Amino acid sequence: MKYAITAATGRFGQLVVNQLLDKVPFRDIVIIARNLEKAHQLFPPLFRHPNGGLQRCY
Repeated sequence: MKYAITAATGRFGQLVVNQLLDKVPFRDIVIIARNLEKAHQLFPPLFRHPNGGLQRCY
């Protein structure tokens, strides 16, 4: 099962992601954030884009 976390760089979002990381593999977590640089700093193992880079989605 995949889990999509919106506002993942906010206080609550960070708590949710960290709790999920204790329970499910990181490949099952999808981070949704406006600030990709901050998200990359907070959750580096979660950033694996098929093209090898980050992708901004609107």
